[in-house]
Amino acid sequence: MTGVASGLAEHHLHLAMEDFGHRVLIILSVVFSVRGDTVYLTMVTSTPYGAGSSASISCFRSSPDENVTLSFGRPLQIGLRGSTVQTSTTLPAGSTQSVNGQAVTWDLTSSNDATGLFYCEGSNRNLTTRVYSIIHSIHRRFEPHNGLVTKTINKGEDVTLMIDSVNSSTRPLWHRNNNRTAVRLHAYDGMYNITIPSGNISDGDLYATIENLLSVNDNHFSLIRLIVRGCTTGRWGPPSCEDVCDMCYNGGVCNDETGDCICPPGFSGPNCLTACGMHKFGWNCEFDCGSPPASCNGQFGLPDPYGNSCISGYMGTYCNESCPSGRFGAGCTQICRCQAGDEACDRFTGECTRSGCQDGWSGTSCQKSSTAVPTPSMTTVAGPTMAEVTITPGGSEDSTTVSTATNPTPMSLVSVVVPVVIVLVLLLILVILLIVLVKRIRDKKHAEVDGGSSMQGKFESSNDLSSLQTIDNPISIPMEDINSNPNGDVVPETTPAIRPESSVSQISTLDSSSPFAGLPLYPTKERELKKDPIPLKDFVAYVRQAVRGHQLRDEWTSFPGIEAICSCDVSQLPDNKMKNRYRNIPAYDHCRVILEHDKDDPNLGYINACYIKGYKKDKAYIATQGPNQATLHDFWKMVWQENVHIIVNGTNLVEDGKNKCAKYWPDMEKLETFGGISISLVKEETRGEYEVRTMIMSKIDDNKSAPRKIRQYHYTTWPDKDVPKDVTPVLRLIKEFSDATPEGAGPYLIHCSAGVGRTGAIIAIHALLQQAHAEKTLDIYNFVADMRDHRVSIVQTPVQYTFIHLALLEALFSGDTCVPSSSLKKRVAELKKKKKMAEEFEQLNMISPVPIAERCRSSMMESNHNKNRLPSTLVPESCRPFLMTPREDGMEYNYINAAFVD
Repeated sequence: MTGVASGLAEHHLHLAMEDFGHRVLIILSVVFSVRGDTVYLTMVTSTPYGAGSSASISCFRSSPDENVTLSFGRPLQIGLRGSTVQTSTTLPAGSTQSVNGQAVTWDLTSSNDATGLFYCEGSNRNLTTRVYSIIHSIHRRFEPHNGLVTKTINKGEDVTLMIDSVNSSTRPLWHRNNNRTAVRLHAYDGMYNITIPSGNISDGDLYATIENLLSVNDNHFSLIRLIVRGCTTGRWGPPSCEDVCDMCYNGGVCNDETGDCICPPGFSGPNCLTACGMHKFGWNCEFDCGSPPASCNGQFGLPDPYGNSCISGYMGTYCNESCPSGRFGAGCTQICRCQAGDEACDRFTGECTRSGCQDGWSGTSCQKSSTAVPTPSMTTVAGPTMAEVTITPGGSEDSTTVSTATNPTPMSLVSVVVPVVIVLVLLLILVILLIVLVKRIRDKKHAEVDGGSSMQGKFESSNDLSSLQTIDNPISIPMEDINSNPNGDVVPETTPAIRPESSVSQISTLDSSSPFAGLPLYPTKERELKKDPIPLKDFVAYVRQAVRGHQLRDEWTSFPGIEAICSCDVSQLPDNKMKNRYRNIPAYDHCRVILEHDKDDPNLGYINACYIKGYKKDKAYIATQGPNQATLHDFWKMVWQENVHIIVNGTNLVEDGKNKCAKYWPDMEKLETFGGISISLVKEETRGEYEVRTMIMSKIDDNKSAPRKIRQYHYTTWPDKDVPKDVTPVLRLIKEFSDATPEGAGPYLIHCSAGVGRTGAIIAIHALLQQAHAEKTLDIYNFVADMRDHRVSIVQTPVQYTFIHLALLEALFSGDTCVPSSSLKKRVAELKKKKKMAEEFEQLNMISPVPIAERCRSSMMESNHNKNRLPSTLVPESCRPFLMTPREDGMEYNYINAAFVD
């Protein structure tokens, strides 16, 4: 074997320029999977130049399947002379196998028997993946046009299969391998291309062309595989195909079974936006086909529905031609979009080396576009159009109404008039808003506003419809291909909830002072997405797969958004509005904590706090906002009334210059009174990432009630608008307050600033750990969905939803890893017995999160590849040091493969 060099130990593969003599080797990928998943395999061939001894096939194993066992064979032997295809399960006699790191290579013999269909198979995690390859003889009479042996289409699309003559004096005969039987396609005899209209799954097959019925004995056939996705364009999940594919960039193809992107060789990541760089490939960009460049001139096979292609930067029948100017990517199929012109485009990555992207394009390789959306026919009014705009910054008590009128001139150019009108209206709105806000600041300096201000708008119009004119001019509206949801304690916009048809309850009216008054009212619906609990034995594989793709983000998107799905009228009573730290996070009426109050109390005992169900326990938690100055007394009144003994605080008092929570506890050894309750701080301890305060609470003028001990667990290092880098301190905090809970205690009181983001994550982890220990299953999706029925937008971002999964993974499969220094020697001795240390290390590798390339942008840049000892060792942007010293050549480079460690 000469095709794979020993340098693979450093993850460098060198495929030699072998001359095959009798055969041309082409790769074709087909994946069989039992769960919509796949074992991560890549097949690579040697370069077919046509003179030599033998061909070779290499199969590469990517993480997490780097140790999977591989096998090679032949499921059938192509035979077109008769009607039945003969079968064979062994490789040609004389073939030899060699193993080098994560690659297994078979050198095939030069005999005529070494042609047809071959496979590499890997099995892991109850999955089996086969990657097929096709070997053509160098003496073939025909070959696929441009060497493309796979053709992928979407269901319902027309397709044309084309071949070229290599050394034939006669016209071709077409066959297809239908259910292991060669079927003659007489209608296409003598044709160099065949067209299949409205392709269906049944059309997906292996198509063969021969010179005559006898030439197959000489292995002069040519093969093309047609791959038909089970769904139409942009859809996945056959047979219904109701799910929408994510954007797959740089030539990636949506897997119709899973919705994931199959990335071309040279790209990786959930959306194929991560460029591996020159000569690099693999599911995690961990392999390098080396230098000289000719070592990369082979076919690279990937799972269906992708098929096969050249590596990024090359094209042609033998993948030995560099991309022309203005093209990049696998097979040079991608168009460069650089502002400085085609010469500034890197042919391997598409990055613009001397400038940014062209107008209307963005992204690392300038593949994200702003899309022009044509509008349907529009109707204009020839008479005057009156418009009333009511601007309400903050609450509805501060509003200004402005009336405008348009001239009675019919519009003739919608694309010009509409933007002008929009700009004028927006300028008018901004001026009015500024005036009103100045008035608010002057008149209400005493009011505390901790959250982001909100603005309500009411637009009414009346039209004279006596004269109508219809025009059909398109309007270009910039639209981003990929939307990203903001993080933080208040989400101004989220994806609307899916609203199926089955109704559970109906909200009929809202108080006129409610911020939602006047808006369409939707009934509370049963959730459309139903998910079964996950058995613990499957949880590791489930999380690794879900984190790698977009499954968790899609689950989070299906939850109700920030709109209220239940009545919240009490929160909008005039005296209660100031008790809401954030105006778009009210407390639902059906589950709010009701403070004891007099019958004639107009506020109805309101506090912005909601009961949350726990594991088989109603009202196990109270999710509430961080107190403001208007609610300090009510906060402690609630703690006493609900018999709270444990308070968990996930926010600091001030973050990014904004007030997040009022200080509701006294200083050490000081006594403070809140209404009729006195609080004293008797102990304060630091645990690194969080602090523990012990307080004594007493009810003044109540000799019958004994003082109570309150413990507050204050997590001080949870970053605003993000999640902690490490789940371990969060798990340690949860374990500590669970162990400290006295018997007979009331609900846990959990809060951050808004009481939805960090609060929801802590509650979910705590409750789901109880379920896991009791039932050996986890029902994360339905638990979070139930929480959304009790508090607006709880578990606020997809990042927090992912964090819950990762925290549960570590808690359940690594256990408590904190060891007191006094016990370290004993612990090490225990680990050395019966290979316990090796087992624990293997467990650590198993549950370690999959690195996301998008968070390691600098490590992935081509200019930094030579600074990474191993291509798979990446440094996240959030924890890498930035070099400040200029180099001797005057250039500034801030990258080094190093990371800060807490």
